[in-house]
Amino acid sequence: MSRVIAAAPEKVFDVWLDPNSAGTPWYGAERVILNAAVDGLFYFSVQYQGRPWAHDGRFRARHCGVPDDALGPRHQEGWTAILGALADRFQAAHAD
Repeated sequence: MSRVIAAAPEKVFDVWLDPNSAGTPWYGAERVILNAAVDGLFYFSVQYQGRPWAHDGRFRARHCGVPDDALGPRHQEGWTAILGALADRFQAAHAD
């Protein structure tokens, strides 16, 4: 999956790292820890079906290791929604 966002890379990066911005994986998370560097660690926890669901990993140039089971399509749906919200944010700002 790829997505082109009509904005300067540094602006997209700043918004991407802001847990208070819609269009990021950590938006609405209960707890967020970010080390925004190549190979930097991240952790965030969200509520899902009434329980905390932790996510952790490293910042890479691409997302890999997507499950090859029923969760795989959910990852696709989630990333499509996240990147769509991020693109919409910049589209709305560009329209103003």
